[in-house]
Amino acid sequence: MPSRRRGTPAQRIGAVALAIALLSLAFAESAGAFVYWTNSSGGSIGRAMLDGSGANQRFMTVAGFPEDIEVDAGHIYWTNASDAIGRASIGGTSIDPAFITGTGETDGVAVDAYHVYWANHTTDTIGRANLDGTGVNQTFIGGASAPTRVAVDANHIYWTNRDTKTVGRANLDGTGVDQSFITTLGLPAGLAVDAGHVYWVNANMAPDVSVAIGRANLDGSGVDQTFTFSPTGGAFPTFPSGVAVDAGHIYWADFSNGTVVRSTLDSTTDVSYFIFGASFPVGVAVDARPFSVVPPDPAPETTITKRPPNKTRKHSVKFRFVSSKPGSSFRCKLDKRPFEPCESPKKLKRLK
Repeated sequence: MPSRRRGTPAQRIGAVALAIALLSLAFAESAGAFVYWTNSSGGSIGRAMLDGSGANQRFMTVAGFPEDIEVDAGHIYWTNASDAIGRASIGGTSIDPAFITGTGETDGVAVDAYHVYWANHTTDTIGRANLDGTGVNQTFIGGASAPTRVAVDANHIYWTNRDTKTVGRANLDGTGVDQSFITTLGLPAGLAVDAGHVYWVNANMAPDVSVAIGRANLDGSGVDQTFTFSPTGGAFPTFPSGVAVDAGHIYWADFSNGTVVRSTLDSTTDVSYFIFGASFPVGVAVDARPFSVVPPDPAPETTITKRPPNKTRKHSVKFRFVSSKPGSSFRCKLDKRPFEPCESPKKLKRLK
């Protein structure tokens, strides 16, 4: 495993959002679904069909040293050693190696219907941005301990704390932070979540520490540190890194042997190397999710982009503001007066 380096919220006013209903969609494995992995020393992203056929180790050539990877319906996201998150279209075109920058050493990436999340390894924070890369908040969640991987579902965001060997969890709005939600047995080098479980990698080169995939229920109960094991038939001691799940399988990368491994979810004895020839693979992702739940639409975030000084002798001042969601309407208030509809710029007159 490559060596790791150790290492203000925006002002807001009220905004009105349209509520949308909770929508759940089930996705089955399809003929057009793929498994993806990062070749960390090869500067590329590989892709194959879900049965391992059609493997292309250089499906995408990317800058830097790609580590974690995630996909959604339209894009591929990855992290790299140049402290940035890259993005490309799902077909491997329109490659942007610096889609989000200034992240510190970024190890893990995850996406949901509204946001991109990442682990800032050197600053011990979880960052977040809108899906288009705007609204970057590098310190969305703080207090982590060398976070390396991130996962998200309809209700929570999860991350691995490398130094404390734990999985942390918080609500999607960043509240309710629990840095020790699950204690792992080995080095937590991968993280995934499906409709019922959290999965993590227990990895360590020491022979007395289990090299296995752990699993627990979504509430943190039922912890099984050895839910499934990596196979032992490779040339070197196995070192799993990265994990992903779909409706029927769990996938992980074997960093030591340059392979992608797969196991069925209902029979963890059916484990095998099924993709070969990777170059130090670190992350793995699939675009056939077992579920995709769109959470209730969160309130838009409104940022004041221009404001008067804190102290002024003027009797007329002006505020400018924007919303994170196009089409939002605004309501403003002054002191103890009631909220009223308003637009940007908002001018306040006849001030005392």
